[in-house]
Amino acid sequence: MIPERRRYFAAGIIARRTKKGYRFLVQVSEETKGPTAGKKQLKFPGGMDSLKDNGNPEKTLRSEIEEETGYRIKDEASPILLFSDKTGDIDRYFYLIHKVDCVGARRKKLVRDGSTILYPPVWTDLEYIRGRLHPTHLPALRCLPTGGLAS
Repeated sequence: MIPERRRYFAAGIIARRTKKGYRFLVQVSEETKGPTAGKKQLKFPGGMDSLKDNGNPEKTLRSEIEEETGYRIKDEASPILLFSDKTGDIDRYFYLIHKVDCVGARRKKLVRDGSTILYPPVWTDLEYIRGRLHPTHLPALRCLPTGGLAS
């Protein structure tokens, strides 16, 4: 459990196997207020929490994935913790989820999440992601298994 005073961010790297290799689900977010208003950033789906879920990053992951992507992680699925960082003001947790462990349909419309606009998530390859991903998400990308992903 996370100490009550801490906030945390939980995100998922959803992977699916295709004939051309693995694809990953990402989305563009755009801030509408503050100094970064209008800036678009490529991110993995996820969100912040604190006490609401009793300090349970996986529970937050499951709700954020469904809210932001339209996919629901199956109850019996076990997301794999790829990376965690507890050194800053916000603890960060990144999980690997295989698409076969999700049900539902990908969200196709813009949504507002507070002061952020979330564009529909898209499937893309690592080459595209590497040069564009938000810096706080890069450490998780580096933790993907190098020998391929088990399915």
